[in-house]
Amino acid sequence: MIRSVVSEGKVFRRECGEPQEQYDVIVVGAGTAGAIAAIVAAERGMRTLVLERSSYCGGIGTGGLVTNYYYGIRRGRHTQIDDAVREREKGSGYILRKNCFSAELKKIELEQAMLEAGAKVCYEAVLTAVLMRDDSTVAGIFWHEADGEHCAGCRYVIDATADAQAVFLAGGTFHFGRKSDGLAQTYTLNYSRFADNAQLINFGDGGYVNPSDSSEVTDEILRQSADFYQEHFTQENRIDFFSDQFCVREGRLIVGEETLTLDDVIHGRLTGEPVAWERSNWDTHTMDLGFEDDTAMLWGVAAMQWSTVLHVPIPRGALIPKGLHGILVAGRCLAVDHNLSQAVRMKDCMQFTGEAAAVMVSLAVKRHCDVRDVPYGIIAEELSIKNHYGENEKNILNTEAEILDGLRSEAPGRAIWSAYRTGRRACLKPLLKENAPVCAHAAFALALLKDESCLGVLRELAEKRESRLAATPRNEGHRQEYGAIAVYLLGFLNDVADVDLLIDVLKERRSAAYAVNALNALMRIGEKEEETRGRISAALLEFAEKTQAPLVIRCFGNPRPLNILNRLRILIAACLDRWRIHHYIDAVLHGEKLTRVERNLWERLCR
Repeated sequence: MIRSVVSEGKVFRRECGEPQEQYDVIVVGAGTAGAIAAIVAAERGMRTLVLERSSYCGGIGTGGLVTNYYYGIRRGRHTQIDDAVREREKGSGYILRKNCFSAELKKIELEQAMLEAGAKVCYEAVLTAVLMRDDSTVAGIFWHEADGEHCAGCRYVIDATADAQAVFLAGGTFHFGRKSDGLAQTYTLNYSRFADNAQLINFGDGGYVNPSDSSEVTDEILRQSADFYQEHFTQENRIDFFSDQFCVREGRLIVGEETLTLDDVIHGRLTGEPVAWERSNWDTHTMDLGFEDDTAMLWGVAAMQWSTVLHVPIPRGALIPKGLHGILVAGRCLAVDHNLSQAVRMKDCMQFTGEAAAVMVSLAVKRHCDVRDVPYGIIAEELSIKNHYGENEKNILNTEAEILDGLRSEAPGRAIWSAYRTGRRACLKPLLKENAPVCAHAAFALALLKDESCLGVLRELAEKRESRLAATPRNEGHRQEYGAIAVYLLGFLNDVADVDLLIDVLKERRSAAYAVNALNALMRIGEKEEETRGRISAALLEFAEKTQAPLVIRCFGNPRPLNILNRLRILIAACLDRWRIHHYIDAVLHGEKLTRVERNLWERLCR
């Protein structure tokens, strides 16, 4: 056997002896997905060991105080757990928030269900290494408890650590964060606040953190806690406690046997072998959308589709790490891209991926085969997979009349996307001559189609800094002003003629949305058009040197001072470096004190 461990970010392997205990399944992590995986595996007759680093079950749903449900499809073993929790709540004396469950009672119910099914549960058990049968086959787990290190062998590991730590130790491959700067979605820290004679659970989207970097997480916990505490508290207005866990939305995402992307979903390219379905909007909590890629910007900003609900089939291959055997994942580390991870992380789906992993593993164990070789029809039957294909197509307007009516309305998003998806151009162009906002809506749709006939309207919107906001189904806080959308789209269309306009927008420092979108546009044009690089480089350098925090961005309906300037400066420096203008680099970064996140990003970009 081979012991696989990590040191200084690198995986090392050495020979070791046979484990003393053997299980059919070891579930690492008893959180949202792992607890259900353990219950289902044990109930299906698997000899099951559960390792949990904290002292309770349920993860972010219990320890993180995320005690409600947001979208999702209510089906599966976890719904029975929730029913049992509601029974426990009756007469318990717990005071519950509306539409929420008791975190403490769910911890108890999950634990009892595991024990009654016959699983062995080890708390305060920290994963330290993975036992490998060969270079690609996981055969067991090493973990540390209060009395020292332990090892157990198994037929399969279900990695429910949220960050796929067991897959990482086994040598699996990953991607992390968005392409522009490597950062994942923001995290939330829930806390209990007493005000107006009531106890409230509040939340704050604190910022960006790499959850696999313990030093970075520690720094964020201290910073976030300090930010929330005011200088003076009164008995009538105070913070009583913070949740036990950071509510991290994204960490490592595995490279699986099949990977699904947001682009696949919004263009109807869906798997034929789903083991779970998600139902959610594109629920990004990103506070600086201009750093996201074109798929996100076109869907969430230009077409205003943030609140559109999608049905997403999770492929069975998204639970199977590519090139590894004897291990599956459950939870938010699925093989999806950064964009789709912002929808595929709701609790119903995460819990059902735990059930799906347990069913797939139990079938493989009983059939003495690799999980890849279990016929999909048997898996689908065991999981009672229902067909939700066609739901997303209901979001598309198919007739020209419907699209034109939508573009002439105050809520044009669905029509903009429908015009793009159906490829309609001819009927849009006459709308460019109509009064605002119709001409703007037509221009956005044509820009998505890469049709340059819309440039005149986009240019006018950007010049006027048009402040109009479209109506959307949920009036989401991620809406951007029409002028800011136009700035992004001028870059998307590589409009060299408007470089000076974009530079003016950048210099104006009107808001974070305008600044980031102008930066995005200028960097894109500069990459393709060498003759513009001198002017663009000078403008970027001036912005980096002269801009002071904070820039204000509207996020979820509230104006927030958001200091993104250091990250802007790093991206500018990297861009100029790519263009071989090295003498700017030191000037851009001179005197700037970078956070750990920003230092890591800069070092990564330099590599």
